[in-house]
Amino acid sequence: MLHQWFLILNSLVVVLFLSGIVATILLRILCKDNPRYSRIVGTGSAKEQFGWKLIYGDVFRPPQKSILLSTLVGKGVQIAMTF
Repeated sequence: MLHQWFLILNSLVVVLFLSGIVATILLRILCKDNPRYSRIVGTGSAKEQFGWKLIYGDVFRPPQKSILLSTLVGKGVQIAMTF
């Protein structure tokens, strides 16, 4: 019984440690980009956009062939769950 609790605690510590590493990396990236964004507020030129601003337009744009995408993703999930 004690062995099971040790395994659960060990898994929890590993998950928290890896989550902390990912959070640290993201915070460093965002903190480094934030001052650059603050300097160019008000300019809308495509040449001056960089980092997360370039991704912003792609994230909220709908895919061109959404039916095909949803079908392929659904089949991929189905195959993965089968294995």
